[in-house]
This record gives sequence, structure tokens and C-alpha cells, in this order.
Amino acid sequence: YPTNKDSDILSLTLSGESVARSEAILNTLVEKFDQDGIRDRQLVSKRTLEVIDDRFLYLSRELDSIESGKENFKQSNNLSYIEADAGLTLQQKAETEEEVLQLENQLELSRLLQETLQNQAEFNLLPADIGLENVNLNALVNDYNQLALERQKLLPNVGLNHPNLQTLSGQLERGKANIVKSVNVYQAQLLTSLEQLSRRRSAAGFQFARLPEKERTLRAIERQQSIKEKLFLILLEKREEAAINVAATAPSVKVVDHALTGHIPVSPRKTIVYPLSLALGVLLPFLFFFVRFSLNTKIQGRADLDKMGKDVPVVAEIPFFKEQKSFMGVGDRSVLAEAFRMLCTNMQFRLPKRDTGKGRVVFVTSSIKGEGKTLVALNTSLSLASLNKKVLLVGADLRNPQLHQYLGINRQKMGLCEYLMDPGMPWQDCVQDGPAMGKHHQVCYSATVPPSAPELLSGDAFANFMDKAREVYDFIVVDTAPTLLVSDTLLLSGQADITLFVLRAGYSDKRLLDFAAELHKDQKLHNLAFVLNEVGHGTQKRYNYGHAYGYGPGEEG
Repeated sequence: YPTNKDSDILSLTLSGESVARSEAILNTLVEKFDQDGIRDRQLVSKRTLEVIDDRFLYLSRELDSIESGKENFKQSNNLSYIEADAGLTLQQKAETEEEVLQLENQLELSRLLQETLQNQAEFNLLPADIGLENVNLNALVNDYNQLALERQKLLPNVGLNHPNLQTLSGQLERGKANIVKSVNVYQAQLLTSLEQLSRRRSAAGFQFARLPEKERTLRAIERQQSIKEKLFLILLEKREEAAINVAATAPSVKVVDHALTGHIPVSPRKTIVYPLSLALGVLLPFLFFFVRFSLNTKIQGRADLDKMGKDVPVVAEIPFFKEQKSFMGVGDRSVLAEAFRMLCTNMQFRLPKRDTGKGRVVFVTSSIKGEGKTLVALNTSLSLASLNKKVLLVGADLRNPQLHQYLGINRQKMGLCEYLMDPGMPWQDCVQDGPAMGKHHQVCYSATVPPSAPELLSGDAFANFMDKAREVYDFIVVDTAPTLLVSDTLLLSGQADITLFVLRAGYSDKRLLDFAAELHKDQKLHNLAFVLNEVGHGTQKRYNYGHAYGYGPGEEG
């Protein structure tokens, strides 16, 4: 690289572990480069000498031949210095030709004016100042044009028989006749002058023709001689330069300093490496976790709920278990069972105080599919039944019923849809015994998927069903549809004493908290409380706001 921006000095550096080897490589590199440059220039100079020597032989023979021919030509034709006579003859011939050309131009211009006079319409303007050198003729044309302009200005205002117009027409006729005569006279003069100049031009040409043709041959011989002499001198000069370059070829480069090794190692630099390693060791983990957490939009724990959904209480956190999914029975002492018992306890504190003796209605919903609301509803009902409460689990998710999948029941059994379509039938016919807890736990499946769920749920049949169930059961747990996808749950929300809004850790987006908070603020869901499902599950699954409601069998409701 150059030592500075405007310098011609190059600095070569080489980093290596062996001092002697690095210095030897650099010194040898400079030496070989210098020798290679010298050798290249010597080869070019030697080749130049060979070409010039060959050319010298040819030029020498050519010059001898030309000089001998010139000498013989002059002796045989008695030629001497005749350039001055030839120049004078040529000058006279050129002047005569120039005068002839001018006369021919004037003759052509006069003929142009004559043709215009013959072919033009009556009393039209004539071309003026076309280059004619006859002053009288130009004056006649100008007078004629002035009269023609006056007539053109007068013509629109008077008739053809007006005296002034007749006078101008007569003057124009006479002017035109004068111009025709003047043109004829001028042409005759030009032809006479042209004839005289033609005789003079012929005489000059005859004089020039008398110059020996051999003189032109002599000039050609001298021109060839001059060219060959100049080329000979140029080659002679180049040959001397090439010979000098071969004899004394200058070095290609000048070595300012041979290779030297510094005492301080160039790499690695401890003053840079150690601080940089320390900085990277601190910053990279920080940057990794910052990016990871800033890009993570999923709900991870209760802290996210407390931060973004302050007005909505959290009644339970359900831990994630890979194998165990359901409450096992009265004597179940697992962490999952205790979590649902805690949910039931916290939920009862949130229920409004009433002395009517009627059962309480618990709605279980979510924002989107896959958050586990159906499983939470099932386990909540089982947990309440384990406390010797008479519980009815209702599958009100008419569009995508999942209860029958968890409990292994045929979907074709009579259920809530049949009652809503035929409110006159006994409602007890839609209720089935649960798989456990004996008579304390019963289930009303949704059964057949109806063509129009909102139409069925918006009628009085569902309210009548809930009123009759309140008379019999201590708790009615209702598995409802997701609120973000369909409006079914909002149509029924007035029946709930408390609404458990299920969110799934590592799956539900934090933006869903804003949606739930709005529902709570607008009182669209009564007595809303959060349930955070699958806490501690590190695997995040995808979902999409745009999913059509109606998800496949086997997915968690």
C-alpha cells in the first residue's frame, strides 16, 4: 500500500510467526520483481533492434534506387528549377476560372429573374436582391415591387375600373417590359464577357499543358525520396535508444529499506482483544435475551396479566402437564387437581352474594381456539363435584363441540341443540350422567351442530333451560364459544354469575388482553376473571386471528 496519498513509495508488510522467513519472503519478492521488470524491458529492446536492422537493409536499397532514378531522369530530360514558372501559370489559370464562375453565376441569376417574369401571375411581386450585380436592373425590380404593393393595398378597396388602379396597372406593365429588356441586355453582356474569359482560360490551360509531364514525375520521385529519408532517420534514432536500453537497463524499483521486523507483535493486540472479548461476553447475552423477549408477544405468566389487564382479576394458574389432562376424582391430590380446587375456591369468592337458593352459572370462554377452555370447563365442573356440589356441565359451544371428545361420548346423543330447537320437550332428556363423581356430576352435550347457532342462542329457550337447571344444580358450568371469533358467548353473557376467560401461556398473544379488557370495560361479559392455562409450558404454538371458527377434531377447545 502507498505510504501516503500522493506518494510513489509502496510499503510491503507480511505477518508471520517466523521472523527470518517473513524477511526472506519480502526481500526475495522485491528482488524477483526487479529482475523480472529488467528482463521484460530488455526483451522488448532486443526485439526492437532486430526489427529495425531488418528495416534498415530494405530502406537503404530503396534510397539508392530512388536517387539513381532521379539523377538519370534529370539528365535525360534536361530538367532544372521550374517551380516558379509553374506557380505563375497555375495562378493565372485559377484567377480566370474564378472570373468565369462569377459570370456564369450572374447569367444563371438573370435567367432565374427572366423565368419568374414569364411564369408569375399578373402584377405579383418579383424576387429582389437575389445577387445580381447590375445596379440598374435591381433598381427597376425595386420600383416594380413598390408599385405592386400599392396596387395590392388599393385593390381590396376599389373596383378593377378605378382610375388609380388602372394607372398603377399601366405603370406595372411598362415596368415589367423595362425589366425584360434590361435582363436581355444584361445577359448579352454576360455572354460576351464569358466568351472572352473562356478564350483566356483556354490560353492559360494551353500554357499549363506545355509544362512537361515529366516534372510531375520528378516531384513524385522527390516525395518518395523525402519519405524514405525521414523514416530512415527515425529508425536510426530508435535503434540507438534500444541499444542503450539493452546495454544499461535501469532497475525496475528502488529499495528504500530491506525487510525489517518490529519488536512488538502486531497480532493479537492484548489492549484490544481483552476489552473487546469482555464487552462481547457481556453484550451478546444481553442482546440475545433483549431480542428474544422484545420479539416474544406471547403471554408467559401472571406478570403479563397483572401488567396489561389490571382491572381483571386472575383466579387461577393451571400448570402444564404433558400426560395428565383431567381431574382424576375425589381423592386426587395431584398438582393439577389442587390447581383446579384453588380455582373453584377463588371463583366462589368472586361470586355475588345471593340468598335465593338457586344454582350459580359459571361461563368458561376464551378469545380464540386452542387455549384450552373446554378442558378447563370440564376440570372445573369435576372439581366442584368433588366438593359434594351438584354440578351440570353444559356444552354451549354449538359450532365446534369438544366435550364428547374428552368424555368419549357419541356426538349423536340428545343434547342442548335438540332442546333449543324444541323447547317443549323435557329438559332432563338432554342431560347425561358424567363419567365420574356419581350423581354429583352431569353433562348436557351440545349434540347436533345446528345450521344457525346465533339464532338458537338468541331466543328464550336457552334462558328457560338455565332457569330450570338453577333449580336443580348448585353450579352450572357452561363451555361457550371463543369470543374473538363468534358472537355466541356475548349473546348468552347475561346468564352468567361469573365468566372465566381462559388464556394459554406461550400461546395466547398479549394483544388479546386488550380485547378481554374491552369486553370487561363494556360489560359485555359479566364478572370477568382470568384463568391462565398451561403455565410453565415453554413451547409456543402458532395461531392466527383470521382462522375461521370451526377447528378440526381433537384440538383443544
